Amino acid sequence: MTRTLTVSVAFSAAMLVNPLVSLADVVYDNGLLPFGNFATGSDAALNDSVAESFMFSEHTLVNEIEFLGLYSNGAIDDRFAVVFYNNASGLPGALLGAPNILSSHRTAGGFDVGSLQGFRYELQLSGSLFEAGQKYWVSVTNDSSMTPEEDHWSWASTSAGPGDGSAIMDRDPTWRARGFDYAFRLHGLTVPEPTASLLLVAGAGFGLAVRR
Repeated sequence: MTRTLTVSVAFSAAMLVNPLVSLADVVYDNGLLPFGNFATGSDAALNDSVAESFMFSEHTLVNEIEFLGLYSNGAIDDRFAVVFYNNASGLPGALLGAPNILSSHRTAGGFDVGSLQGFRYELQLSGSLFEAGQKYWVSVTNDSSMTPEEDHWSWASTSAGPGDGSAIMDRDPTWRARGFDYAFRLHGLTVPEPTASLLLVAGAGFGLAVRR
């Protein structure tokens, strides 16, 4: 039986290969230019999730995500989760994993959606390795369960995206296509083929996900 490895490897795996590796480059840009007055709830307290797709032309290690968002009734204490999925017929498929969030930074985003202030977020993540030429999905959700329901968080859309749409899942626990792009960037490092093989070995103890 043929097996395709789709991996999510902790950043420490990269450090085993090269302790001087730096992950500062933008490796995928879905656009951080907000699109008018539009954002979509992506909050665990409301059972809402938004996901965006991405693809790399080379094996790539990701350790940071930037995105735009806002709150319906003022800023809350953020409890973000970032989750990666395989692709299944143009929608998020099998769960790959959720990297650890090592740090979270929120600043004023310089935009408003209606009367609501927008924010920009930078989350440092434990490293995740993605294969070249494969389509993946990333979901960003906040959790406002410790606040009143009207304080939920929304992911802001972008006018600078590739125009390939997104996916949404709400109280009906099935992903469905959404005709908007959402604002995010991924940071990391492209990984040559031999190094990627070493990362697979080094990351054996860091949660390899195998799709059969």
